[in-house]
Amino acid sequence: MQDKEFLMIPGPTPVPQSVLLDMAKHPMGHRSSEFSSLLSEVYNDLKWAFQTKNEVFVYTASGTGAMEAAISNVVNKGDKVLSLVIGNFGERWAKIAASVGAEVEKIQVEPGQAINPAVLSKRLKEDVNKEIKVVTMTHNETSTGVTNDVQTLCAMVQEHGALSIVDGITSVGCMPVKADEWGIDIALGAANNYLVVDTTNDAKELVKYLKDNKLGRATFYPLDAIKSKNIDEYTLSKIKNISGFIDVASNLVEYDSI
Repeated sequence: MQDKEFLMIPGPTPVPQSVLLDMAKHPMGHRSSEFSSLLSEVYNDLKWAFQTKNEVFVYTASGTGAMEAAISNVVNKGDKVLSLVIGNFGERWAKIAASVGAEVEKIQVEPGQAINPAVLSKRLKEDVNKEIKVVTMTHNETSTGVTNDVQTLCAMVQEHGALSIVDGITSVGCMPVKADEWGIDIALGAANNYLVVDTTNDAKELVKYLKDNKLGRATFYPLDAIKSKNIDEYTLSKIKNISGFIDVASNLVEYDSI
């Protein structure tokens, strides 16, 4: 039986040996000073990953659970939600919003295409009465591999006055995501992607939904490995001929410390 698989999918991602070994250790007391210190370090690293100085939350659920939590905390029955749909997970935002009683409108494109910022700009300008309360979007659409220009889209939403909610489950940690700079209100990522944590073993699907300028996405390497460029030899041996992956990790190291 093969003892280790190499996954080339957005998530779950390959779990490095160092992470598996740590997960096999006996858990420390959650009321201990050791745990408090470790938890503080984790939160600081997550702020670095999301490029935010705002609060970050850890939520135990699947990525979809995080999406539902984000919607439930800011959308009331009858609120108008504009969902930017470029694939399956953009459509999921619309379904979740509808399930809590929101009035959902979609800007939808064919699979393989991204949202044209000019189209969003036109729709928001038409909303002279500011009826649109929330705009949902996917940074990187897992089902098609297409990336939206979240920086431009969120700037438009911010100017309009609505809240932006960004699914960064397969983008945070893999490409630049700058919550504060881009004005993202609520963003989420997932542990089994950029944190490389096994979802079947005490997985803490990361989701962060903030309130004023926040953000989201996911990565193939643990944060400490990305920061130090110390990616394990097994992973390197598999990806050394795939252009872009090492560059992605190198680019992340260039982020200024928050």
